[in-house]
Amino acid sequence: MSRCLPTIVVTSLAALGLSLSACSNTIPATPSPADSVAPGLTQSTGDATGANSDLASKLLVGQVAGATLTQVQVHEDATSPFPDLENPYYDSDADHKIEPAGCEATGIEQLLVGSEGKTENEGVRVALGTGTSSPRKHKDYTNKCTEITNHLTETPTRDSIQTQQIPAIDGVIDVVATKTQHGFVGTEGDAGFSTYLITGNVGNINVTVQTYPSQADASTGKEASLDTAVKIFNAQVKKLKGSSGSAEDSTAPSQTPPASSQESSTPSQNTSNQDLSSKLINGSVAGFSLAPMESLSPLAAISNSFYEATEHELNPEGCDQTGLDNLTAGTEGSHGPVHARVALGTDTSSPQKHKQYAQKCSTITGSVNGEAIFESVTLEEAPVVKGANNIVATSMSGSTPNTDEVGPRSYLITGNVGNVNVVVHLFPIEDGQDASFTDAVALFKAQVEKLNS
Repeated sequence: MSRCLPTIVVTSLAALGLSLSACSNTIPATPSPADSVAPGLTQSTGDATGANSDLASKLLVGQVAGATLTQVQVHEDATSPFPDLENPYYDSDADHKIEPAGCEATGIEQLLVGSEGKTENEGVRVALGTGTSSPRKHKDYTNKCTEITNHLTETPTRDSIQTQQIPAIDGVIDVVATKTQHGFVGTEGDAGFSTYLITGNVGNINVTVQTYPSQADASTGKEASLDTAVKIFNAQVKKLKGSSGSAEDSTAPSQTPPASSQESSTPSQNTSNQDLSSKLINGSVAGFSLAPMESLSPLAAISNSFYEATEHELNPEGCDQTGLDNLTAGTEGSHGPVHARVALGTDTSSPQKHKQYAQKCSTITGSVNGEAIFESVTLEEAPVVKGANNIVATSMSGSTPNTDEVGPRSYLITGNVGNVNVVVHLFPIEDGQDASFTDAVALFKAQVEKLNS
């Protein structure tokens, strides 16, 4: 199916509209000279402060990952370089109805400075701000607003939002990556296009990066790239952390900061992936033979129960997300027919979010890859473990729909030790064999003891 892309509002590249017209979403127009300022200049907001100037000096500009980034001018009546990243419908002249209600706000807030540019096929935007709660709020937005229907025009439009898995990046915490597929209600085929967004925190600074197809390329099927977003995000993090070298060099694979850099960082940043890996239980523990995870996939499976599914429709919506976020290191191994995963991360709100997940998703129905599912999630009595707090325990089992056949039971325990989140997940790898809650508690206690030793 061919794709046509008229805009509903003429905007500069600094105001990417995410509402579709009758044919497709708004693609930003070419920026005017007034929309950019030379690299290094401070922004002329109405209430410009020293903090804005300081952020501007840390903003990524110049040649990076194939893009030429230039700092943007913030309009004198605005407080953000990219208001639509905070509310995609902020400048709509017409009344509009968004479903679900409340999905106008993306959760990203207090962006103060930004830069933008283009690669060969896509646009790139980078923003810095002070809203360090933005990643958590954007994650909540993504969970609630997996599909947004906009009745702004005669042809309703639909945005589908999915969380993405990206490589771990040293020096940043609370990272959330999303893909938004923009299309129409009832459209079949490949109509529409995708944009990618990554947000996370470096100390008390929030970083947000977005990539999207250029207006010309959207009509030819060339898409934006998550890979470009990761490279740009990584480069901005490194610049904030004070890495040496050119902007092009900063797109190389991330390295562990030198000891002097780690010592001068904030406490939350000190919990690097390398630090957490060294604190994991390993070897023979409670009968399990644990070894470092060889990939991030097991961590993704803990955060998203259906991360491998090509498609799924769940009721209630959002029950693919377990609430266990920002897990960065893990070990795993088996004991007979049961497999164990032990993970550490930086999101100490995970136990609370996992409890909310269990309460909301006590019964999950729907389909995964075309197959009907029926799963039950139960809050178990949390064990008391010295040295850990906010402990939450759950069990899960699956059933064959419309039968009495109940699958084996798995267990998960999560809690916090200081600023480290601990997760233990036990599940059977053979049919007819339940995991053991006692074993899960034993592994959890062992991990807590190692963290406190």
